[in-house]
Amino acid sequence: MALETRTLVQLGSATNSINVLGDVRLSPTDSLTCTMSNHVDGACVFVSKEHGAPWVRKGGNTKVIQKANSGVSNLTPDVTVLFPNFDYDVLSA
Repeated sequence: MALETRTLVQLGSATNSINVLGDVRLSPTDSLTCTMSNHVDGACVFVSKEHGAPWVRKGGNTKVIQKANSGVSNLTPDVTVLFPNFDYDVLSA
């Protein structure tokens, strides 16, 4: 499988194909690796361990943790841990 590339907004959106089961992630327990193309440090690699898990920057020292709001308009390009705008109450049920 090729390494996926997404922007910050795409990684933060629960409806983007990178965060939807059955498109890129075939099973809820699949781990995915993705390059964020517009990070402040240039293209950076992020990993999500399973469906609903945050995207965590590989090799990032500073922890800038953000959860995307419904419009994905609150994110900054220095994020190191990104929670997409899932409804986490539904995912945990």
